[in-house]
Parts: sequence; C-alpha cells; structure tokens
Amino acid sequence: MPSLTARFALLCLFVFGGLASCGSTRTADRRVAAQAIRELSGLVAHPNGKSLYGVADNGVLVELDLKGRILKSCKVPGEDLEGITWGRNGELWLLSERNGHILRFDPKTFESRGQFSVPLYEEREGRNKSYEGIAFDGKTRIYLVNERPAVLVILEEKNERWIVVEERPLPAQRVNDLLLLSDKQGFVLLSRDRGLRLLDFEGRAQGEWYALEEINLEGLALVPNQGLFLASDQDPAVLISLNDFSGESALISILSKTP
Repeated sequence: MPSLTARFALLCLFVFGGLASCGSTRTADRRVAAQAIRELSGLVAHPNGKSLYGVADNGVLVELDLKGRILKSCKVPGEDLEGITWGRNGELWLLSERNGHILRFDPKTFESRGQFSVPLYEEREGRNKSYEGIAFDGKTRIYLVNERPAVLVILEEKNERWIVVEERPLPAQRVNDLLLLSDKQGFVLLSRDRGLRLLDFEGRAQGEWYALEEINLEGLALVPNQGLFLASDQDPAVLISLNDFSGESALISILSKTP
C-alpha cells in the first residue's frame, strides 16, 4: 500500500501508525485529545463538514471542531449517552444506553425538545449489554446496534410508537456504533474488538474486518473530503481521523475488498 502523509494541526496532535487489516495497512493521520471530555462514545458530522457532535458516557453533549476543540457543550443529567444521529426536523437524537431513551436536542442551542423511548433488545438493561449506536434513515426507520450480544435492531414507527421489525445477529462478540451510508448502500459497523466492517442494507456482512490498533473505539462519523473520524472512549477522550476514507465511495471501496 502507498504510505500516507500525516497531517498536523497546531494543537497537541500526535501521529501514530500501524493500523493493519488482513494484509492491508493504514496510518492514522492524527490523534487529538478532546480537552476535558471524558469517554466520548458517539459521533455525528455537522452537515457543513466543519464540526462534529458527540456524546459521552457521563451524560455530556458536545460540539467539537475537527481538531478536537470544544465549541459548546451541555450536561444531560442522569443519562449514560452512547449514540447520536440526526433525527427529524433538524434535531439531534441522543441514545441513552440503559433505558432505551432517545433524547431530542436543538443542535444550535442544545435545548431539549423532549424524548421518546424504544424497546430494549431482550429487555437487557445495564451497562455494556444494551444499545451502543443509532442511525435514522430520515423517514420511518431507526437502526440500533446492541453491544452484547451483537445485534442489529431495526425499528419502524407505527401509530406513533417505535416497533421492532427485525433483529439480525452481527459478526462480532460486541459492537459499538454504525454509520448509515446514503442511497441504501448499507452501513459501516464499528467494533472496538474487531475494527470496521461493511454491511449491506439488510445487515449482511461484506468483505472482511478492517482492524484498528487504537483502543476503546466507540464512535465514528464521516466528514466528506476530510476523512473518517473515530472516538476513543478514554479519559481524556481522543479523536482519530483517517484521511484515506475521504468519502463514501472510498470507504466502500476499501472495506469491500477481500484480501
């Protein structure tokens, strides 16, 4: 594989290498300590491509620039936040792990717009046993990944309630996030134990695992022309960007290759 040139920002950026997967090798372009944020667990990109929204285990909602600097943040008391996605009406939807709550927030003001609940997989309340990642198709479907056992849970809205319509086992012992690709191209699955894996739109695994050496990876977001950003659940939190994943086409091409 051709070597990648590491890109440096001006603030406390550390370059590391050795990202290997089934015969392929990648280099992380930068690693950024995200200031005072602890255990960053979920990410979603701002539509303008200039910032990221994230959630942390200790109930924090934050907006970060692409260098990991905090733009704004707020505390969400009593919630163990694990996932984040864009919902309806331009809202941010935050996923609380232990109780199946979806919290609705205004992305500009971080004001609460209420909440709704989804059924837990097999009623598994508790840390590291329930939902870890969330995606919304912008219409009538929510996609959730249950951490352990690793399951993709698909919900549809019927009569103003969210109903489980399908549960599909995933090829890992535990999973931590998913990224919904556009135009029914599928998903990118993140497992802190295995790395990245491409799924088709029905949740069937494609290609092989793309291993990542960084520890405690729990969130991912794709910023077009910037790269794939990963959140490492550490204290302080760490952001990692992979610039060879410059868009969905590059992401699919790399992850779909079988060594």
